[in-house]
Amino acid sequence: TGAQQRHMTDLWKELRNKCYDYWMDEVENDRLMDSHGVLKEVVGRCCRSFREKSNHVKDAAMCHHEVIMLYRKCKDQRTISAQT
Repeated sequence: TGAQQRHMTDLWKELRNKCYDYWMDEVENDRLMDSHGVLKEVVGRCCRSFREKSNHVKDAAMCHHEVIMLYRKCKDQRTISAQT
């Protein structure tokens, strides 16, 4: 449904924003910059796909898995040990 779709895309955007915040806390960290760039690209693609053509559970699950993996990678790139 539309509400579930919005919830999923909102979650992805929240994770993208957290990754951005990690990067801003460590602006000199090129690995965080790269991780954020990839995550931003994937979140954009997945949100577009949801809006334009796909509301399939399989597609959502694949996107969700990809976003979660990239967020974890971003989080692991931090050198500051702030656990959020």
